[in-house]
Amino acid sequence: IISNNEIAGYSESAKNDYIKDIFEQAYLSELSVIVIDSLDTLIEYYRDEITGTLRFMNSVYNVIKTLIKRNPTKKNHRLLILLNTEEMSGFDFTKYLNINVEMPLLEKDGMNIPIKDMY
Repeated sequence: IISNNEIAGYSESAKNDYIKDIFEQAYLSELSVIVIDSLDTLIEYYRDEITGTLRFMNSVYNVIKTLIKRNPTKKNHRLLILLNTEEMSGFDFTKYLNINVEMPLLEKDGMNIPIKDMY
């Protein structure tokens, strides 16, 4: 699992190294699953309220994008990548993924709630 909880406080280059290491470990196994939890938080994505400009850690975004597109190097090895994000308008990861499922917000007591807040 690649989660901001694991790498909070890391420098940008340390985040990149951590993410690369997780993928390299996954490539060693015939069957692996990587969960990228809250991509928007990992790349520190936000929209500047004054200028409306998108802000994020470009190098972390590019490392994740590159690793998602790469196939395992050994024949017959399979890697399933589950990626979730809360708000990423302006980014299109669907072209790098075989399957894209958008999960709508759920409604509880008349309010929309993200799935992660249901537990």
